[in-house]
Amino acid sequence: MRMVPKSVAIAVFVFTCFILWSAFNTVQASDSYLTIVSLVRGKSQWVNQDRNWLKAQADLIGDRGYAATWLVDYDAIGDFGEELKALDRSEIGFLLEVTPSLTTKLNLPYDKLVSFHEPQNVFLSGYSRDQRRRIIDEMFSSFFAHFGYFPRSVGAWFIDSWSLNYMNSCRAVRYGQGNGSRSSLASSLLPFK
Repeated sequence: MRMVPKSVAIAVFVFTCFILWSAFNTVQASDSYLTIVSLVRGKSQWVNQDRNWLKAQADLIGDRGYAATWLVDYDAIGDFGEELKALDRSEIGFLLEVTPSLTTKLNLPYDKLVSFHEPQNVFLSGYSRDQRRRIIDEMFSSFFAHFGYFPRSVGAWFIDSWSLNYMNSCRAVRYGQGNGSRSSLASSLLPFK
């Protein structure tokens, strides 16, 4: 049986100690963050018309010292704009769902014979690129007019790459959050440079 040279054994030992020390310090030094992401749709999508839920939810989050991101759809800006401006420790972003009122304003097709949540209605990808550009421009113009800045975060059940790139290139969007399906609990956060 051949012996391992003493220098190799020492090098392996030092390397192993370094790796373990690095892993331990990384775990010890890592910070934990929790940001609650809440979707705010316009009142036309509500079953219960009680407006107090937003304040109650914001108070609950704030009382625990958590940060929140509120993703608002096009209609919610008009329905909740003032309440959203008053929220502390919160980021306001855009919920990229195409609404009937948005398509009516832009004179775009919207199939009212099917559910609001059908992909050809609610997803940007249900529209041509020119229509998507018009929808995004209108959404962001409305957001800017009300809040005085463009949203840095957007979310949807599905965000197509063309729309995400367009928003990043001309609107400084930095985070896009999408869920693979409505029943999925897992979501992905897509940071940009």
